[in-house]
Amino acid sequence: MNSVQRVDDETLFAQARRQLEACFAGELRQFDLPLDLHGTPFQLQAWAALQKIPFGMTITYGEQARWMKNPQAVRAIGLANGKNPFPSLYPVTV
Repeated sequence: MNSVQRVDDETLFAQARRQLEACFAGELRQFDLPLDLHGTPFQLQAWAALQKIPFGMTITYGEQARWMKNPQAVRAIGLANGKNPFPSLYPVTV
């Protein structure tokens, strides 16, 4: 199951808003939010790999597959990344 657990926490929302605003203002390059991601083990692995992409860098699904030491999983990585519940917080591959 791929879902994000809903949390009604005004402090967390305020923190997320501040970090997004700082990112869009060019003042923040890495988010530091306590996210509780839910997905398959493969999706979690793919999303963890997204966090390793340096700021400002773009990689392909093929490059991500090689980073994950699973070069045959290009399409599966594309599908996993398509289910990324926080694309603004986790980089996106092309």
